[in-house]
Amino acid sequence: MNSEAKKINDNHCQLRYRRINWSVETRHKIISKFKIFNQLAIDQNFPFSFFIQTHGTKNEEVIQLEIQSQKIGITRTSNKHLALPFEDSNQTVLIEKGACLVASQTAWGTVCFIASPLKSEILEHKDKEFILFYDVDPRDVTDKLIESAIKKYLLLIRSTSVRSNSNLTFADRLNLFFIEKTDVRKTNEIIRENTSKVILFLFSKFAPPILTVVTAYWGWLKFLNP
Repeated sequence: MNSEAKKINDNHCQLRYRRINWSVETRHKIISKFKIFNQLAIDQNFPFSFFIQTHGTKNEEVIQLEIQSQKIGITRTSNKHLALPFEDSNQTVLIEKGACLVASQTAWGTVCFIASPLKSEILEHKDKEFILFYDVDPRDVTDKLIESAIKKYLLLIRSTSVRSNSNLTFADRLNLFFIEKTDVRKTNEIIRENTSKVILFLFSKFAPPILTVVTAYWGWLKFLNP
């Protein structure tokens, strides 16, 4: 009883410290880095515009860097797609939107970075979002980690934009592959699938001889004790 009480109290203390670190330092660091990036994008005439917003509740806060909707230069006559109204009510201008980078404070006091790609009627990724970093202690959210998340986010934007998707290099595709495969959800899925395969393989290899030995042993016992 005492040992369990101590573990619970230790976990409560750790949770409290994480939440304090988020409120006092980490959230401000993330917002500051997002603002610096946004201003740099403006100063360098980056092809996309961004905005920053925060929402959520106490101890479950979300800081979001999001791309503004962009026209992709295509007009269609159907109203059944993602678009902005055009002058002609029978026509719409296609847009791409939705790419955002989210720094989320979890209920356990840790931080995760989640990025979602651009989407449009022309091009949409099969995955709606990617977990870039997961279960990070607020004290471990460094400038380098935030910059790495932003870099991955920009690659996702470029790879899912109609205007730049065709210019991906081999290195870009390799980095995208790692972003997808290091997502904690995909990693757990791979582990589950491979574990099942290993179990089936071991069963198929060792079950027959084990059954043979057991059957032979049982027969030998019956022979000795008819």
